[in-house]
Amino acid sequence: MEDEDSPSGGPEAPSSPLYSNSGRTRAGKKRRPSVNDSDSRKKRRSHVDYDSASSNSDTESVTEELFTKNGAHELDGTGTIARVELVNFMCHKYLAVSFGRKINFVVGHNGSGKSAILTALAICLGGRATFTNRAGSLKEFLREGSQVGSVSVTLRNEGEDAYKPHEYGNSITIERKLLREGSSTYKLKSAQGKVIWTSVSFRPDLISIRILGALISTKRDELVAICDHMQILANNPMTILTQDSARSFLANSTPVDKYNFFMNGTQLNQLSADYYMINESVSTIENVLQHKRQVLPEMKSSVKDLETTLKNLEQAKDLEEHVEHLKKQMAWAQITEEEQEVEAKRKAAEKAQRKVDLVHTKISDCENALSEIGKEIDNLETQIAHQTQATQPLHEQKQQIVQEIMALRQRLMDFATEEQEMNTTVKTHRRNRDDFRRRIAEEMKKTENDSRTTRKQQLTLISERETEKAVFEEKLRQLQLERDHVETAHGEANERLREAQGRLRRFDGDIRSCQERISGLSRQRTDRLVAFGATMGNVVRMVEEYEQQGRWTGRKPIGPLGLHVKVLQDDFARVIESLLGNTLNSMAVENQEDLLTMQSILDRCRCPSNILKYSRRPIHFTSGEPDSQYLTVLRALEFDNDIVRDQLILQHHIEQMVLVQTRDEGNAITGRSFPRNVSGVFTIDCFSMGSRGGGLSTQSIVPYRGQPRLAADVSIFVRQEEAQINQLREEKAAWKSTVDQLEDQVAAVSQQRQKLRAEQVALHSDVGKKETEIRQMREDLVDDEESNIGALQEACKYEDDQIELILRQFEALEGQRREVQTAEASLKAQLATLEDERQIMVERHTALSNRVREAADKKVKYENDRAHWENQRIQYQEKLRQARDDLDVAEEQLAVDTGKCEQYCERVPVDKPADEIERDIRLCQARLKEIEKKHGSRDDVYHAYVSKKAAYVAAKREIQNTEILIREVKNSLQSRLNSWSSFRHYISIRAKTLFAELMRKRGYRGRLVLDHHGRSLELKVQKQDDGGTADGRTASSTSKDKDPRALSGGEKSFSTVCLLLALWESMGSPFRALDEFDVFMDAVNRRVSMKAMIDNAREQDRACQYIFITPQTMGNVPGLGGPDVRVHRLQDPERGQTRIAAGS
Repeated sequence: MEDEDSPSGGPEAPSSPLYSNSGRTRAGKKRRPSVNDSDSRKKRRSHVDYDSASSNSDTESVTEELFTKNGAHELDGTGTIARVELVNFMCHKYLAVSFGRKINFVVGHNGSGKSAILTALAICLGGRATFTNRAGSLKEFLREGSQVGSVSVTLRNEGEDAYKPHEYGNSITIERKLLREGSSTYKLKSAQGKVIWTSVSFRPDLISIRILGALISTKRDELVAICDHMQILANNPMTILTQDSARSFLANSTPVDKYNFFMNGTQLNQLSADYYMINESVSTIENVLQHKRQVLPEMKSSVKDLETTLKNLEQAKDLEEHVEHLKKQMAWAQITEEEQEVEAKRKAAEKAQRKVDLVHTKISDCENALSEIGKEIDNLETQIAHQTQATQPLHEQKQQIVQEIMALRQRLMDFATEEQEMNTTVKTHRRNRDDFRRRIAEEMKKTENDSRTTRKQQLTLISERETEKAVFEEKLRQLQLERDHVETAHGEANERLREAQGRLRRFDGDIRSCQERISGLSRQRTDRLVAFGATMGNVVRMVEEYEQQGRWTGRKPIGPLGLHVKVLQDDFARVIESLLGNTLNSMAVENQEDLLTMQSILDRCRCPSNILKYSRRPIHFTSGEPDSQYLTVLRALEFDNDIVRDQLILQHHIEQMVLVQTRDEGNAITGRSFPRNVSGVFTIDCFSMGSRGGGLSTQSIVPYRGQPRLAADVSIFVRQEEAQINQLREEKAAWKSTVDQLEDQVAAVSQQRQKLRAEQVALHSDVGKKETEIRQMREDLVDDEESNIGALQEACKYEDDQIELILRQFEALEGQRREVQTAEASLKAQLATLEDERQIMVERHTALSNRVREAADKKVKYENDRAHWENQRIQYQEKLRQARDDLDVAEEQLAVDTGKCEQYCERVPVDKPADEIERDIRLCQARLKEIEKKHGSRDDVYHAYVSKKAAYVAAKREIQNTEILIREVKNSLQSRLNSWSSFRHYISIRAKTLFAELMRKRGYRGRLVLDHHGRSLELKVQKQDDGGTADGRTASSTSKDKDPRALSGGEKSFSTVCLLLALWESMGSPFRALDEFDVFMDAVNRRVSMKAMIDNAREQDRACQYIFITPQTMGNVPGLGGPDVRVHRLQDPERGQTRIAAGS
């Protein structure tokens, strides 16, 4: 391929911007003397610190490293390596190497740790661990068995291009600390610091100086700034060519690899990528700019609209002034209303005083009337007592006559009974007589030829059978009686058994109820809400959630009310809970809206509790309480919330409910009537005592059966329930034995029933058999009975005699009855006389009683009136006090508000009520809001106008500036692209020229073929024939091209080294490092390559440092003499391990 970068006819290559710093190129800069140059020349020294593995170096090298009075002068070079120090790094426990300013060779056997120096140099200057091809991470570089290590590189910082010399001085020490656990850290130190004098191990008479620099920074950004300033590229293979990279480049690199090496080493690839990124950024900015150009007319139109709106808003000033005047009128209108309210409250206080005086008069009238009525009742009760004494004898006489009349009536009843029995007997005798007469007639008609003997025998047999039947029937009757008795016993036993079994089941139910109550009480110890129902916990949680969400318009609802109440005496807990009932489960809210919300919560939770609405205004109840000797429900309770107490007072008047231990105590309190301010008296066993009308009265109240809601200590109730369970179990055990006995009785009675039923069936069978026999015998009996007419006639005569006797007894009985009736009539007349007298006395007693009752009703009425007026007096006195307090508060508030209004403005005349003024203000403000809604507030519009106008101007200016910037960037980018292309061209020409020159020194003719489009770099070598001259000049007829693949390993390596030296001249790094470049060279090529590199380094017109690492000796290398060449020989380090750590 024809070389496209031919040097002929080309212009002079310009300095590359890649290697410039602040517009200056390192190759073309002029050195200016530094302030510290004279001192540095006087004090310049260097030293090599050998560790235990270091070998003895040449005397010349050691002498150069030690401090001398007249040290050789070396060129200053900012960025060159002055010293490298390794601690626990790779194979080295400790190693320190000081480098000369120009040419440095590091020599040592394989495994002596030569490559570790370049590896340390790369990672200390910010290179990646993978760049070295020695490890995947930094911790792998640590010496085996070590947890901490470090590498330190000292850079020279001298001359006019020194980096922050006032901070760092003439050198910069970079230390990177490596940790087995954790990340590495950097320390950047200056040249100044503590000086440590140490002796050299093999020359005690010589002294070396080690300076520990002062810490300047620990930030990686500072290291990047230093490397950028000194143009150090640690990851550039042309700066530090590691062992693996050198072998690959020298032995196996392809044209593409060489071309990439050329582009990367000269940083042309990086520049190309940067320019591409700049071009993409410019395109993005142009797109954004195009969008901004489209928005600019809209911004201008918005500014015009705001300017018009601002002019329209100036018209709203008059309306605002009118609103301000109305506000002044509103303030003084409120003062006028407050003055009227104060006057109304003053009149209300006077009216309340008049009512209090009137109530005092009413109470006095009631007390006078009660005194008169009391006297009248006493007089009437005395008359009633006398009347009762006079009525007593008449009552006794009446009782005696009534007893006598009752005795006579009993005799008359006896007479009637005897008469009835006589009639019955007469009828029976008459019926028997008629029957006898009929039979006599029948007997007389019978035939005299009948056989009397046969008939008698048959009758005798029938009589025997009837007797036997009668015996069976008697047994059957006795058996039936016994069976009825057994059936009754069986029914009674079954009934008793069912009752006993039902009682056992009730015992089980009661025990389960007690256990459930104990379980509820146990839960109540940790959660009192359990006593208020299963759903109350959900209600309280929802109330708390609504409170957190801010859904209550008033205060958070209170409840359940019983949760805020505690009974002071547990003995009264049951009766108090019975009196207060479901009110303890109620919830209290402040307003109607919260009531509806609370009702929805109760409905959702299916809680049947009530809702009460309360007011924050306190209730004054002390004047309505009874005497302090009485224990009221209010006094028996303790409240932690006054609203709960007030609600119970309003709902149940607990301040007037008196509690007593026994009924006798209750009767003693309510004997005549209720004491003052007492609405009811209740005993500990849930009885209501007395009535307002006076007298003894006892009524039971429905006791509370649920879990205790007020008791402070539920353990008492738990013990009661446990005792109840034990008692129920004992009773159940007793009843169980009873049930067993009853079951035995029922079984015995059942067996007896079965036995009697079988006997009864057998007797019925026998009776049926006898009846069948008797019926058959009677059918066979011939009607030949012997007539018995005489006996029948005698029997008939006997019946007639009996009838006659009964008739005579009846006549005598009638005479006695008439005598008794006469005596009864006489006694009735006496009783009527006594009754008339008693009636007269009863009428008198009734009249007196009615008068007493009327007087008592009047007394009750006056007592009620007095109680009413006393309550009214309390209320009116409270209202009077409240009215006076309200008046005082209103007057004070009026004074305060008047003072505020006077401070706000002078008093202005008010011709409208405050509500009308407020309505006018609302209308004006609504008009202003309408204007603001349409145009916005003037301030907002003004600020928006100013803001948008400034934004418009700024956007317009930004667009203009951006357009200018884009033009400048495009021009600059195009200029840089042109320079990049020219720079690539000139670098290519320079590399070709230098390569050809270096190859010529070996006697070869070589050239570089660069194909920038194909991205390849090839070496073309023409080897001279045996007849060539020593200086490499040959005739064209005697030269021929040689395929690079046909070159020997040494020749190929020499060619590649020449390429590397040619490329080095195109880069501006202050130092270059090459590792084991001569491994594939024979002695001749190595000697020529060494001489070429030393000569090339010495010919440089700028300060540039070279570091070469080789495993071979330097004895046959020419050109080593002179102060600019330094050779460092390394000994094999002591190794306590069987393998080399991390690529050492």
